[in-house]
Amino acid sequence: MSDRAPVPVSDASTTLLLKYSKTTLFLTVVLSTTSLTELKARALAALADAAQPEDPELRRPFAEATPEDVQVYVADTTDGDEAQYTPLENTASGKAPSAKDGSVRLDALALEDCQVLYLGFRRDGQDAPSAPSVQLPSFHDEAEMEEM
Repeated sequence: MSDRAPVPVSDASTTLLLKYSKTTLFLTVVLSTTSLTELKARALAALADAAQPEDPELRRPFAEATPEDVQVYVADTTDGDEAQYTPLENTASGKAPSAKDGSVRLDALALEDCQVLYLGFRRDGQDAPSAPSVQLPSFHDEAEMEEM
């Protein structure tokens, strides 16, 4: 278990859904005080706490990964059925305010409550994280869930 205190839910809080493989993490953050680096660290801690299997790109336990090994993406499906992934920090409007750790604050990224974000991981020796690997449920999977 993590030794972090849970974030209290308030009017200033926003819940973000971070998808990785078949997993969805629900993280509550305060956009005006949370940096992108902090979001990545919290996602890694949640994956490690949940004993998720190693990512094929990362190739090591989540507990050994750092925020620099993670990329957070937004998906755009306006040009067709296949999603195009854009790094979250590229969606900042204008001169984005920086947090104490030097990364962009989440309130500069026009995030909405319950917005879905996607995680990609950097393999050792790579310059940048890979695109996210997400397995969305198929129509047949959803039909089976409704029958239960």
